[in-house]
Amino acid sequence: MAATEDKLGALHDALATILTQKVQEEDTPAAILAVAAKFLKDNNITCSPAGDNALGELEAALREKRNRARITAQDRAELGLVADVSHLMQ
Repeated sequence: MAATEDKLGALHDALATILTQKVQEEDTPAAILAVAAKFLKDNNITCSPAGDNALGELEAALREKRNRARITAQDRAELGLVADVSHLMQ
């Protein structure tokens, strides 16, 4: 016997409710986040990054982190010079 559309709808709603609660908890395990992301993807739920939403804030934070981590050519040259003379300091 196949499940009715009403039962499947209720199950879908319950899963969405539980995932929402779990994602909002502190220290949500990565596995729960992965399930929630797959649930959204499977249901064609998307979001475009914008200045007024969490995805936009995440995008900006990641961009800033990349910029801080980027080493310029001059930095590399200076680091190379330090490495070249470091043996003299030992």
